[in-house]
Amino acid sequence: QLGLSNRDRVKKVLKRKIQSDPLVADKDPVEVLFEDGRLICVNKPPRVRTAPRHRFEGGSMVNRIIGHFQRHAEAAATMAAA
Repeated sequence: QLGLSNRDRVKKVLKRKIQSDPLVADKDPVEVLFEDGRLICVNKPPRVRTAPRHRFEGGSMVNRIIGHFQRHAEAAATMAAA
């Protein structure tokens, strides 16, 4: 970090911190049309935002899909432990 100004160092640290905070996961259901290891296709309901307006705010399709992935990962972990 030699040669960076204090301002640039602060910007770098803040950027890393912001990126380390996960997006909110919603519990609302997702109608999955297709899913494999690289792609997920969903049916987006009307009046649901595609992306969140803020990192800590839910209510978008991105948040619903994050919740979907978390629920599936938890279910897989539970089945693997059994």
